[in-house]
Amino acid sequence: MKVRSYFLALLCAVSALQAEEFQPWLGNVYEFETKALYEFAESSKVSLAHGDKSRSLHSNLFQASLGFTPHPEWDVAVDLSFAETTWRDFGYDRTKVAFRHLWLDDVTGDDLVSLTSGVSLSLQQNHFLRDISLIRHGSFETLFHAALGKEFDFTEKSYYRAWAMGAIGVANQGSCWAEGKAHLNWIYDETHFLDLFAGLEKGYGNKKLHSVSKYNFPGYAHLDYHFGDIGLRYDYQITTLGKIYAQVKRRICARYCPKNQVAVEVGINIPFSF
Repeated sequence: MKVRSYFLALLCAVSALQAEEFQPWLGNVYEFETKALYEFAESSKVSLAHGDKSRSLHSNLFQASLGFTPHPEWDVAVDLSFAETTWRDFGYDRTKVAFRHLWLDDVTGDDLVSLTSGVSLSLQQNHFLRDISLIRHGSFETLFHAALGKEFDFTEKSYYRAWAMGAIGVANQGSCWAEGKAHLNWIYDETHFLDLFAGLEKGYGNKKLHSVSKYNFPGYAHLDYHFGDIGLRYDYQITTLGKIYAQVKRRICARYCPKNQVAVEVGINIPFSF
């Protein structure tokens, strides 16, 4: 009873996107994994059609997720998120369900690389669809994604991983968008995890952004936007209890969205099984 009460409290206390797994390796079979994170992002400029405009913006994201691996080649996860931004008060953001399938496995199998593909389904709150601080496209979104990676061992408990993912998204309104990320991981003594990453996202709408106003912002589903981020993440394994982590991310290029954004994220991952 205490375990169930703790788990429900964890889900209700925190919840947002980065909890979703894209790396081409699945968790342990028959194991659940809870994740909770908080992210604060801030920027002072917005890219417009006629140049950059100084505008202070921020967002607070809270996310909780529950993942499960019922089979060596399948996993599923459910995310629940809440948000607060410069334009919007704190409230429910979205719910997401994600499925992944493992096609190739270079860790437990005999394959040269690991390969996964999957689909994520999101129900968005209309409250945040026209918020410049959050990249949202429609009240219902579908993201098709695939990831490819390779693990390189150098000791029994220490190794490198290099992997990349690509995705195409569609919503019930506007145009599609594309995402891509590349990661280089260093795992030392199965206790310290370092992740250097870069990501790009581009929307294929036909509109330009001419002003920064919550009353006439068209929403990202209709914008020809793009942005690129680089970041660094550190995880620490707390014996068998799980991981805690901290991450910092910097926006290095942008069009029709916040330009010089810096985001700081902290979180915890707790696995369990019955």
